Amino acid sequence: MKKEEYLTPIEDAFEIISKAVKKTEIETINFIDGYNRILAEDVVSQISIPPLNNSAMDGYAVHFSDIKDSSGENPVELKIIGEMQAGGDFANELVEKGSAIRIMTGAPVPRGVDVVIPVENLQENSETIIVTSPLKEYANIRFAGEDVKIGQAVLKKGDKLDSPEIGLLASMDKQFISVYKKPRVAIIATGDEIVEPGMSVKAGQIRNSNAYTLLTDMKKYGAEPTYLGIADDTDENLKNKLKQALDFDIIITTGGVSFGRYDLVKDVVKDLGFNIKIEAMKMKPGKPFVFGIDEKRLFFGLPGNPVSTMIASSLFVRRAIIQSMGGKKVEKPQFDAILKHDIKKKPGRKHYNRGFFTVENETIYVSTTGEQGSGILRSMNEANCYLIVDEEIANVKSGSKVKIELFKHMEI
Repeated sequence: MKKEEYLTPIEDAFEIISKAVKKTEIETINFIDGYNRILAEDVVSQISIPPLNNSAMDGYAVHFSDIKDSSGENPVELKIIGEMQAGGDFANELVEKGSAIRIMTGAPVPRGVDVVIPVENLQENSETIIVTSPLKEYANIRFAGEDVKIGQAVLKKGDKLDSPEIGLLASMDKQFISVYKKPRVAIIATGDEIVEPGMSVKAGQIRNSNAYTLLTDMKKYGAEPTYLGIADDTDENLKNKLKQALDFDIIITTGGVSFGRYDLVKDVVKDLGFNIKIEAMKMKPGKPFVFGIDEKRLFFGLPGNPVSTMIASSLFVRRAIIQSMGGKKVEKPQFDAILKHDIKKKPGRKHYNRGFFTVENETIYVSTTGEQGSGILRSMNEANCYLIVDEEIANVKSGSKVKIELFKHMEI
């Protein structure tokens, strides 16, 4: 076998993993607990929102026909007949022509009137208003069902719930919703050199960061993670740790998936009955990577270097988690950007450089975050995107158009 033949291209890996994913079971929860969950049902509104025509402004509700010809030379004076507050019950009362009713934002619009004049657009006296400029008919009126119509499928099966969706559920009085259960994820770190935070470190040992970046990632992606600790570099210890994880939906290990003497993960996983589908990835960083399946669960053997772990998590584990919960949207936003400096690269593997993009004069520019070693976790901290260079491309010159994929795009 040639050196690169065992490497799986990224797009192939996406397809292999997607085909292996099994959806979790469905449960019913209170909508208040729905943040970051994925709907297992369409949500059809039983009401119209808003339920009645209402005012978009503080002002006066009047007949359009009364004020359509108003001007400075032809002022129109209308009698104030009352006040309509939000939540008021004046909506069924008929407002006669030649009259105006004071109305507050959100208050139902009474019958007859068909325009709301903001207070700043008129002269207000104790018993009358004077209008000197017309508005369009229905100006500043929000119509019943303008937001949501009765019988409308507002949210769809597979939608992920965030603040707007939770608000819509509250507006529709949809107190209980069907969602897919969070996949239970077991995380195991491997390596004799790994030491937990707070413990003394001997020469040649390093702190365990991978388990904690993964714990955070899993929560962010919507899973329910459990950290099972560190497995030593022995078959027995690793097998015992993995056996503890067999009750979970997804198992993740970090480290031990390359081809060194103590890279034991792949063989131990095989011994436990997993069918290995991917043995290494055609990418940099993140080449050491194992993916396997058995009848009930997925196994991800991620690289040991911190940056490689995070990139493999965001590219592959994230998709599997979202798909297991019935989610349909797994792609991160990608854009073209102009490279600010040269990048050295050999053809053969797809590169995921850590980049920082900015927008200058309506053009997106990107640069790397500096040193790109797979052990430099700070490169992820300082990045807001991946700067992607395809496998067949070699060196990239400053000013070239490149592809970026956003992974920190809430604020920049």
